[in-house]
Amino acid sequence: MTLPLADALKGRLIVSCQAPPGDPMRHTDTLVRMTLAARAGGAAAVRVNDPEVVAAAVAAVDLPVIGLWKDGDSGVFITPTVRHALALVDAGAAVVAADATARPRPDGSTFADLVEAVHEAGALVMADVSTFDEGREAAEQGADLVGTTLSGYVPGSPVQTAPDLALVADLA
Repeated sequence: MTLPLADALKGRLIVSCQAPPGDPMRHTDTLVRMTLAARAGGAAAVRVNDPEVVAAAVAAVDLPVIGLWKDGDSGVFITPTVRHALALVDAGAAVVAADATARPRPDGSTFADLVEAVHEAGALVMADVSTFDEGREAAEQGADLVGTTLSGYVPGSPVQTAPDLALVADLA
């Protein structure tokens, strides 16, 4: 994929089709059906968790798939390593979403290392951030897209009960 994909997504809806561990909907078939429903509802892309679900979604839906791999439940756990990112590319993700906060990655790599590896593998990177400064830094490190996914979940970002629309506006 190239930057025209990022341009094609600008201002359009990306739908997250995920279910947490233990949820009865956390089954590949069910999650793929969610991607099909998202497409029917006008989504421009879908965001799915786990290489298996990425591969199934890519096979089932004619939308760009943003893949992520949640591994763990604390610290950097959204696509925490280059290995995780490349597994998502291998599964067919057009875009790899990854934590781009300043927190240390479990393998000692940097977000810039992940960006470089994903770009070399031919995919784009979506930086999940919690603050404006993280978003700016992620863009400087080569992120193709920036999402406010982690706002409210990382120390130093505002705790809220609704999406951080102010951060969205500032990053835009």
